[in-house]
Amino acid sequence: MTQVHIEIERLVLNGLSAKDGHTVAGALREELNRLLSAPEVAQQLSRIVGAPVLRAANPALPTSTSPHELGVNAARAIGSELINERGAS
Repeated sequence: MTQVHIEIERLVLNGLSAKDGHTVAGALREELNRLLSAPEVAQQLSRIVGAPVLRAANPALPTSTSPHELGVNAARAIGSELINERGAS
């Protein structure tokens, strides 16, 4: 499995407690790492030349029942955008 370094410069989570925010951020980081570390995805993303930083738009997220689910759903939305739109070039 390919190693992926995930750095989240800024994550704005209005309406959440600090504890819930840390839970969301941790789940987001873990799920992005899982999604983007798959060999076929890492290979697809490695073809992006001259883009050391990829920025994803604010994803539309389904209602979540927990901060962990919110983080996972956010990661899936961001990962999908990166894979489908950025990686396709």
